[in-house]
Amino acid sequence: MKTELVERVDIALGQIEREPDVELLAEIGEPLEVYTLPATIKQISEGNVEISFAFTIKNKGNKSTDPVFLKFYFCEPLLLALAEKGTTDEKDYDSEAIFAPEKLVNSGIFPAGVAFRLTAGFALKGFKPADTPYPILVKAYYGGEKHFQARFSIKFVK
Repeated sequence: MKTELVERVDIALGQIEREPDVELLAEIGEPLEVYTLPATIKQISEGNVEISFAFTIKNKGNKSTDPVFLKFYFCEPLLLALAEKGTTDEKDYDSEAIFAPEKLVNSGIFPAGVAFRLTAGFALKGFKPADTPYPILVKAYYGGEKHFQARFSIKFVK
């Protein structure tokens, strides 16, 4: 039988060890890393299109995240319509876009053990799709220096 002091120590240790742990998944629940997601494309104006694709963000940890923000990185010919060429921290990519927490479900706070399906959409300039996969990098920042990243591809469905 545990003493009250031992129970308090066990509870305190459990709270110290509680951490969020974010992962990004393909629609079928597999890790997003090196996966090719289906993407859609639609014309939004002369020379500009919007692309979109869906994925899942899951907090497999045992504590809610701080507000999450997502950062997407693209290579030519995927050039974001509203972004300067270049990225702040990934030299192998040509443009980047940030999804701030307020753009995400639940203001970007993901409770422990919960997964949300997200659809990401981006406006591109001068893009004509080919029947080939396009590489993307996404980073999910979810508390202090904690982040998860995945490199994957999208391919446009007809």
